Amino acid sequence: MSLSKPSPVKDEITDGPQAEDLTPIRVESRIQELVGSLSDALVAWKKAFGQWKKAEREYDVAFATAKINVSSDVPYNDRGHHATVATVDQRTAKDVAEEAFRYAEKRLDAVRSALSAWQSINRSVQMAYQNAGRTDF
Repeated sequence: MSLSKPSPVKDEITDGPQAEDLTPIRVESRIQELVGSLSDALVAWKKAFGQWKKAEREYDVAFATAKINVSSDVPYNDRGHHATVATVDQRTAKDVAEEAFRYAEKRLDAVRSALSAWQSINRSVQMAYQNAGRTDF
């Protein structure tokens, strides 16, 4: 086990130019990177949403089938409990898919927020460069 400092991990949202590096070109470059990340996040969100909905449908069908196929000796009120026990695996798959979808949704929102922040920074940097050298403030 190493006690050295861990290597830095690239984070598509927070990595970027530092304050002293804010030039219009670097800011625009960062915005373009975030646009690419936004596109990737949207594709991941769409895929996760599809997987979640598929798992949800599979669970619903499995639950209904299990409830219908419960022995007629079981009282009607208890059939739902039997179906719940019989469909634990499908319910778990549905919950995992939903969790992946929620994560993809949060990631998409984070990239959107980062892009918006960098667009604001871009406006400020552009204004600073336009006003550089002016003495008529």
